[in-house]
Amino acid sequence: MGSTDREIREKQLKKAQEIFDARKSLLAAKGVEGKQQTKDPTLRALAADLRKAKARIAAIDTAAQHVRETAEKDVKVKKEDAVKAKGKAAQGGGKPKKEKGEKSEKPEKGEKPEKAKPEKAKPKAE
Repeated sequence: MGSTDREIREKQLKKAQEIFDARKSLLAAKGVEGKQQTKDPTLRALAADLRKAKARIAAIDTAAQHVRETAEKDVKVKKEDAVKAKGKAAQGGGKPKKEKGEKSEKPEKGEKPEKAKPEKAKPKAE
């Protein structure tokens, strides 16, 4: 997995830029200028390395920005939840709480509630 440290990526970019500039000056010393330089395969490969390094730094910046935005959202949501909870507490909030001695009217486990049994229809006398 590649490095996600911005400083390391900037060092790589700087080194790639130095190599690119050295190759470009070498070609200029040989008398190659303009469009002829863009056709040089080594120079093109070095330019691609520069683009990759810049893209990696941009990706690191994007990820860092996403982390900052997410952290800000989390803080905002927590503040809103705290305000809502404080508002409910001030109003008496939600369901009434049962007192400790109070129980609901549920039958105990041993008891079964009586069900109304339907009477069977008796045959009619003729």
